[in-house]
Amino acid sequence: VPQDVPERPFLQDVLRDPLIVLERDGRRLPCVAEVVPNPLGHDRVRRLLAERYGWADRWIGLLTDTRASVGIRLSCS
Repeated sequence: VPQDVPERPFLQDVLRDPLIVLERDGRRLPCVAEVVPNPLGHDRVRRLLAERYGWADRWIGLLTDTRASVGIRLSCS
């Protein structure tokens, strides 16, 4: 487990077993999850959340320490 990965239960599950099934629009795709190392993963997560949620994301940022957030890349077949 990389040193800069937070100890979130979901993230720990993905690190233990990166084989997941993505379900979207009734379709199921087998995927492999990979943690994107910081700071690239963190920066991308923060940027995407800011673009999508605007002021609400900034508000959450005031209430929660997001410095340890990471990105997860899915490679699906």
